[in-house]
Amino acid sequence: MLNEDKPCILFVDDEEKTRKYFARLFKKEFTILTAEDGVHALEVFEEHQEKIGVVITDQRMPRETGSQFLARVAEIKPTTVRILSTAYADMDAAIDSVNKGGIYRYITKPWEIADLEITLRRAVELYEVVRERDSLLQHKLSSLQGLAGSDRLLSLASMTVFSAQDMQNLDEALGVIAQLADIDDFENSASNSDPVAASWNSIYRQHLNFLKVVSQAFPNDFTQGERLTDGSVDVNKMLTSCVAEQTFMHLRQSGEELSWPGTEERILDLINPLFKSLELMLIDAGECSMEIRKSGLEIRLPSRLVSKHLKHLRHSTDTNIPIDGVVSFVSSLFRLAHFGARFDVFPETCKSLVRLRFSFDLDRLASSEEPAWEALARSLADNDMFWNRL
Repeated sequence: MLNEDKPCILFVDDEEKTRKYFARLFKKEFTILTAEDGVHALEVFEEHQEKIGVVITDQRMPRETGSQFLARVAEIKPTTVRILSTAYADMDAAIDSVNKGGIYRYITKPWEIADLEITLRRAVELYEVVRERDSLLQHKLSSLQGLAGSDRLLSLASMTVFSAQDMQNLDEALGVIAQLADIDDFENSASNSDPVAASWNSIYRQHLNFLKVVSQAFPNDFTQGERLTDGSVDVNKMLTSCVAEQTFMHLRQSGEELSWPGTEERILDLINPLFKSLELMLIDAGECSMEIRKSGLEIRLPSRLVSKHLKHLRHSTDTNIPIDGVVSFVSSLFRLAHFGARFDVFPETCKSLVRLRFSFDLDRLASSEEPAWEALARSLADNDMFWNRL
């Protein structure tokens, strides 16, 4: 049984008596694995490489030398601390391996037990220090990636402000994008498979590429068109006619009624880009459905697939952004929010679904006189979802 708390030591020697002697000497303080030659040792190492922190091997072995075997170990797991055991006759090979950086240290035969024990302790300590350092570095890069992901949402909203200074209700669209992108994480909170970028520079370059791609793809007519102030549209009747013309979205009968302000032509002008973008994103999902509630139009979507696409906005290492679906979906939400749409997101984890509900709130639209930049800053500063994930 391997000790789960301490790294193992793999000892390689072609003499069975030497292997037994080494294991008997140090088994009380360390977890010891043994192998008879480089071929057998490589099999043991590959099987237990997550736990093996130190490898010590004799230089003279059948089939390959100890230094050759340690070079193969270094290719598989460079953080492994490598020690070469050698007789005085092999001293030149040992010194050459140390000078070239191939091994941590060499020890000569016959061993001085006290010196060997100290060497093993320091080797294990070195491995644990390096492992902790790498873990901290990965954590910092992950945090940086989280910041870059938040900055992407900031950039999306910023470009709408630059292109249309009177854009309103940015926080509404921004909030629903963040929630939908995180749906799959809510269902699999124990999983942490996000890619980690290699360096700050790579994150920066990839982020610049993201901005370039999105800025070229965003439409320039966010705020064009009449406000939804006059008239009344029967949403049931409008959608029955609209859905009949396409096969992507199925309208479920709820028996509830809903009316929106404006004209049917204007409403369709606002919601059709949303439907088209969802069809592009969810082309492999089959038929999706929507249902009319008194509180708004509710669209049921496969949460994993939605989250998978919107993760392109969260991962700073991702440079393959599907423009036709993701960016058009984002822009359609911004435009709906600008013209008074209010969104709610309801995850249904047991069914792997997410319900996106929206309706038009003219009271909210009429009272939205806050400058766009101030609304954006307030939204990001108050959004605990961003900051709790960093």
